[in-house]
Amino acid sequence: MLVNHLLEGIREGDKACFEVFYRMERNNLVHFVNSYIKDMSRSEDIAQDALLRLWERRLSLKDGGNIRALVFTTARNMAIDYLRRKTDIESLEACLCLEDDSVDGLIEALDLASLLGKTFSSLPEKLRETFIQSRFGGLSNREIALNEKVSIKAIEYRISAVLRSFKKITNSF
Repeated sequence: MLVNHLLEGIREGDKACFEVFYRMERNNLVHFVNSYIKDMSRSEDIAQDALLRLWERRLSLKDGGNIRALVFTTARNMAIDYLRRKTDIESLEACLCLEDDSVDGLIEALDLASLLGKTFSSLPEKLRETFIQSRFGGLSNREIALNEKVSIKAIEYRISAVLRSFKKITNSF
């Protein structure tokens, strides 16, 4: 998976991997931070600083860790610090919003999405293809069975195997 490759490269000091990750996440971070602090220029600075901090701490990154969740948590904490330094009421309200458990939930959702992606990538190709055709391609089990020249029961088994894998992950989360 791309993010795992990027994590490994960043940890090893590969600037090209960091640049790819930077380009993938910078705008997401800016909009995430700006939704709370309502200052685009400062949001860009915080996003930049959070990504720089990731680079500076690359040697401490854990294998298989979620660098997206790490950088979003870093940006959130930096936004909280920024808002605490401001004294107006609106900033205090935004700071309280960032400390809300729902923000933690959003960050946990990034972890869950990463785990689901890893799980899906680790499944056999036939299971993945069948699931994609069913859930994203809008094909019925019968249509998939006809296309692949297998029984409908085989298609049902494949889809349920993928769903069982997802359920294991979500139950442990």
